[in-house]
Amino acid sequence: MMRRQAGISLVELMIAMVIGLIIIGAAIGAFLSSRQSYSVQSELIRLQDNARFAIDTMQQSLRQTGFLGCNGAVTPGNTVINDGSLSPFLSEQTILSGGNNIAAATSFGLPLIANQDWVMVSYADVSEQCVVDSHDVTNAQVSCQATNPFVQGQLLLATDCKQSIIFQQSNAVNTSNPAAATARLLEHKNDTAAKPGNCTQGLGNPVSCTVAGNRYELARGSIIMALQRSRFVVANNDFNIPTLYQQELTTNAGELSVNNIELVEGVERMQLLFGLDLNGDGSQLAYLPINQIDTADYDDIVGVRVSLLLRSEQANLGDQTSLTFANETLSFNDGRLRRVYTAHIALRNRL
Repeated sequence: MMRRQAGISLVELMIAMVIGLIIIGAAIGAFLSSRQSYSVQSELIRLQDNARFAIDTMQQSLRQTGFLGCNGAVTPGNTVINDGSLSPFLSEQTILSGGNNIAAATSFGLPLIANQDWVMVSYADVSEQCVVDSHDVTNAQVSCQATNPFVQGQLLLATDCKQSIIFQQSNAVNTSNPAAATARLLEHKNDTAAKPGNCTQGLGNPVSCTVAGNRYELARGSIIMALQRSRFVVANNDFNIPTLYQQELTTNAGELSVNNIELVEGVERMQLLFGLDLNGDGSQLAYLPINQIDTADYDDIVGVRVSLLLRSEQANLGDQTSLTFANETLSFNDGRLRRVYTAHIALRNRL
């Protein structure tokens, strides 16, 4: 006797389809949730890495602020012509300077974002040096004890522990024969070989802007170093993304210009508070915006508190709509993640 064969009913089929759809929907939901969680975690890691890099870069420059060799307590003279195009990079007063809540129209050569702070520091770079062997004052020529490591037009600082002077190297170094005397030659003439050039060939401080100027002979063993000047500022890059920039002087064919280096994208705001030593021993500091500190007290600034507001690259990652930065409540509606990172940086040469 043959057994009767029966299939599934329409109701059973529909129930099975519903159960299958529920399982598939749950799997898709779990996948989307996992993907969203992964995106959030990836962006948070990227924010932390970017903040660490930005603060480390600023810290490297800020910590060296004011190092000018063995005579750092005295403001150096400056023979370099300041025609305004590179100001304040060529101003002798800018060992440390800054701005608070600057306007977007400020001329920094970048599309600045309004209501930002900025800081600029100066220091001598000890990684490359010319140790003076002899100095021909009449011909404005220095002979280094080893090959001259600098290039034509580079901004330099010479110090002998009695005085310090800033000038521009005027000659191109002959490196074809490192053993030759010309490879050790460093000139500081006031000709047109370097731009903007020196107003005098005299290296005496105070500076007299005549051809011979205030003549001063650097003793054997004096040190000539590259003078670094860095400015940190927030501006929009070519893709209209808020970015932390480091601006530095660079030399091309003997001419100084400002090089804009993109450090980190996604930096929307930067606040800088400067630690003013109130009693001369560093035990009592007042952190103030730079515009609340008299320029006569800039030498008493011994630290900087840096606060950066960073945003994620991706949008629609969360429901964060506001946060407080620099005592101001900021509102957002793009779904980006935002975090505030703060660091206290000591100016080691001021302590």
